[in-house]
Amino acid sequence: MAGATTKPRKLKTLAAASVAYRDAAAGAFVGAKKKASAKAGSSASAPKSAGRVAEARREYRVSPKRAAAPHAGSEARVEGDATVFDRMGRLLDQSLRCESDVVRAVDAGLPAAAFARLTGALDIDHGLIAPESTLRRRVQDNMRFTTDESERMVRIARVHALAVDLFGDEAAAQAWLNAPGAYVPGAAPVAPYKLSVTDSGARLVEELLLRTAHGMF
Repeated sequence: MAGATTKPRKLKTLAAASVAYRDAAAGAFVGAKKKASAKAGSSASAPKSAGRVAEARREYRVSPKRAAAPHAGSEARVEGDATVFDRMGRLLDQSLRCESDVVRAVDAGLPAAAFARLTGALDIDHGLIAPESTLRRRVQDNMRFTTDESERMVRIARVHALAVDLFGDEAAAQAWLNAPGAYVPGAAPVAPYKLSVTDSGARLVEELLLRTAHGMF
């Protein structure tokens, strides 16, 4: 992603973005669920502990992580040696190697290029980060985002990176993160991406992903 000389793609309207990512997520998620169910059905002779992991993943609507070996013709397959910080950095057009780098990036305010990279790579509602008029001004004037706006982008990038680490597949990760679920008892179903814009919501999503990845239920 180039710097200030590159003009980011035109912002979608929130309504159009919502329809696009909802339809894409629905199709990809159904495919992920079918593959997960087929794999679970062929593992009847597996140990009970493995069965409990598979059952919990189905309950959380998370498919088992697939091997990250190269697969011809599949650009969605991701490399297995990338860290969460590597993936976050690529999504935000930043060099991130540790939490200190993330803190410095947020304190300085993420540049317009980070927003362009994030929204170009992920199928998310831009309104999760800031009102559309604010986003347009930030991009047109090549301004840095505020601390709050930068933190929202970082949270979205982090949960996406963790989901890719669990799924082993970009498309499946985005499908799950865009699919509303009953993650907060007593509240209406909400998509993990939307939950992730607040600190408490992001912690909930991160905990779910990490516990599922480690078989802790």
